[in-house]
Amino acid sequence: MVPFLRLSETDFSAAFPVWDLAANCGVRRNDMITADASAPIIRTHPDGAREVILARWGMPSPGRDVRAKAVQRAYHDARSWSELDFEAFAARQPDGGTPFIDASAQVWRPTLEPQGRCVVPFSSFGRLQDADGSTQLVEDCAPAHGGLGYLAGVHEIGWRGVRKSEIGPETIDLFGLVSVERIVQSERHRRPLTPIILADDAEVETWLRAPWRQAKSLRRIRRLEPAD
Repeated sequence: MVPFLRLSETDFSAAFPVWDLAANCGVRRNDMITADASAPIIRTHPDGAREVILARWGMPSPGRDVRAKAVQRAYHDARSWSELDFEAFAARQPDGGTPFIDASAQVWRPTLEPQGRCVVPFSSFGRLQDADGSTQLVEDCAPAHGGLGYLAGVHEIGWRGVRKSEIGPETIDLFGLVSVERIVQSERHRRPLTPIILADDAEVETWLRAPWRQAKSLRRIRRLEPAD
């Protein structure tokens, strides 16, 4: 399944000029924003101020996963292992990114500190699935109250790495959505990942500033209403 977000121009207040920022990077009203595309996020700057920035959807994959994929690719490389500089080879491999992170996984624990958190504005959230050669919409949901909602996220500023082989190394800002479902590797047992919906301003504030022992209480599934 391919997750996506939508943004609607009428949802944004003057307090956060999210739509202006989104439009400047080519996001049009009600476009589907999918993994590795740019979207606005709201974070707390190191000086304490709240700011809106653009970031690409997909956190860096855990190092062990990147190395495992590099090993697999190296086996298909024409050169012998004795001729291969594995560290240099691994550094050139594209990291497709992680759109959702599992908040219960220890590898993400440092990222879940307040300085690593952000919120992601959205008008609706859904998933696409290929079926019989065509892509079908299998879910499209919006905040129950209508208008603009916020998803709990994490971000990384100034990540340096390779996302696309044809572009090579680049320095970019990234974000991911925090999932309340454990990510199961087996396709047979994989369940749709559910983002954390922040219900009101108080929950947004808790997510952005509170210690993890308090913020993790927001990790519960919220019902989303079907979008019109």
